[in-house]
Amino acid sequence: MKRGTEDQFVDLPARNSSDPYQFLVLKSKYVLQIQNLTGQQDNVKAMTSLAKTVLNNIPFYDTSVIPNLLPRENLIPGTETMFRGPEGLKRVLPFMEGDALQLRNYRWAIAADYGDESGRPIMRRVFATYPVKESAALVFESLKQALASRFVIAHESPASFGYTDGKGVSGAVRTDGKTVEVSSSLTR
Repeated sequence: MKRGTEDQFVDLPARNSSDPYQFLVLKSKYVLQIQNLTGQQDNVKAMTSLAKTVLNNIPFYDTSVIPNLLPRENLIPGTETMFRGPEGLKRVLPFMEGDALQLRNYRWAIAADYGDESGRPIMRRVFATYPVKESAALVFESLKQALASRFVIAHESPASFGYTDGKGVSGAVRTDGKTVEVSSSLTR
């Protein structure tokens, strides 16, 4: 689901992107995902009923108090996206293999593009938050090993490292407590 206009397949009382295969719904601080693996139209009525029942039982929560992981400076509006699992990560960072952020199809990450002074996209930043800092530290170390097999590690500290392929792809990985950030250049 991207920031901006969603593809609303059915009328639900919350932001949603939906089709006969999947409803992805945002309300308050909650994300609801309902899947229909067959895509059969007959199941849409039941999916809609389930979604409305769940949504009607979600209490109001002031989402302005939820910390936003995406830094606002130089963010290109409309590029924000949420994803989970290896397929989502591959769409956001195509050079990553497998479930490199260890999202395991149940943990969400968020990404956005950032520009230079003129607004030209130059970098994509991805943020994933984990329940405990030890989990984030394990993901950080796993990323370092995975990227070292394909890239040159340009600099390294206990909480960050840079990587480059010498052909224009470069970036950095940082950890700060429970959050891991991966940034990657968009220009070559």
